Amino acid sequence: MASKGNRNSSSSTATAEKKGAASRSVAPRKPVSVAAPEPQARKREISHEMIAARAYELWKMRGGDADQNWLEAEQLLRSGM
Repeated sequence: MASKGNRNSSSSTATAEKKGAASRSVAPRKPVSVAAPEPQARKREISHEMIAARAYELWKMRGGDADQNWLEAEQLLRSGM
């Protein structure tokens, strides 16, 4: 009968260990703040040289008016293309 008493006490100990683990509380994590990415056009500054190079590429591809190519090159660069 002594062995029967040992079984009961060991099972109650195992149950107590499970209850102790389940009752532990976990501290909530701190919220992480993530900054929104800036729009592509604002990230980089478009220089006069960049516009001139793109306008020249447009002129080499199809010719056309220099002023129109300049405006289109500027628009393309600002839109991220």
